Amino acid sequence: ETSRLAAQHVAEEREAALREEVAAAAAQRDEARRAALAARDEAEHSRQLLVRELQEQRIEAATAAEEADEARSQLAQCAARIAEAERAADARTEQAEAGRRADAAASAERLRREEAAAAARLQ
Repeated sequence: ETSRLAAQHVAEEREAALREEVAAAAAQRDEARRAALAARDEAEHSRQLLVRELQEQRIEAATAAEEADEARSQLAQCAARIAEAERAADARTEQAEAGRRADAAASAERLRREEAAAAARLQ
């Protein structure tokens, strides 16, 4: 009887130790699950932040490209206005030179007539 009671006691102790080991393993498993879920959530949050940052950078790049296009367009318009102003200045200069040449020719003609008249009076 004593030996049966001792064996039963040993079996109960083993069963209790196995229950404790199973409970500890289940607790470790649950903790590992919680850690894995937290890591997954953190990774997803980081991914979302990176996606938002990338979208913002794309928007900024598109805005910068639009601004650069506008600046290039304005530069081209300025260059066209400068070229037009230079052509107009050249035309005015040519007109002024032509006017001076015409005035000089008219003055030379008038002086030749005056010289011819003076020569005629001397004779």
